[in-house]
Amino acid sequence: MNANTRKKSLTAGMHQQFAMTLETLKLSKSFQKLFSKQLEKIIESEISSISDIKRQLSSEINKLQEQYDKMEFRYATDEISKEIFEKHGSRLKEQIEIKKRSMLNLPTKMSNHKKVMKDFLKISENPGQFYESLEYQNKRVFQNILFPEGFRFSMKNKECRTSKLNILFDLTSSFSKTYNTKKEKTQTQKVLESHLVAGAGLEPATFGL
Repeated sequence: MNANTRKKSLTAGMHQQFAMTLETLKLSKSFQKLFSKQLEKIIESEISSISDIKRQLSSEINKLQEQYDKMEFRYATDEISKEIFEKHGSRLKEQIEIKKRSMLNLPTKMSNHKKVMKDFLKISENPGQFYESLEYQNKRVFQNILFPEGFRFSMKNKECRTSKLNILFDLTSSFSKTYNTKKEKTQTQKVLESHLVAGAGLEPATFGL
């Protein structure tokens, strides 16, 4: 399979087919305002849920820390042996660290997501043009962001196969395909909600190429 299309080629080269795939991911500028508003509402709801999760984790951490402090006091006053303290104390410490890591992995500020959306919408106007403007290494980074499981190609049919898309491009693709000016906005929101995977998150550094 040729990388580039040649005069005698029966099918487009890999580079051109990839460019054509990017062309299908464009989000019309006329849709951007509505799309971003709908997505912000969903993110705000997710952030609210995350706040509840954080409060729950914080409460659990405090309870585990209290248990550890009591055990440490009992060890200091010779109520329990060093062996018992180390055995059960280490378990409590491990549980505390796991819950702390879980808290750190949760998304934080809505402002970070707005920055991501601003960068993304600019890219989504013309993903192909953005891709061509990148240097070689950043092109590879963008490919990995866009297709986290790789870009699939059928050697038998000499054509691109549908691959798993980055969540934002997946949402815009679904939005563009299903949006109709006669439909209610609530229907449009359902399209977005059905494609928003819980816990996927929108990483602030995703489009900082």
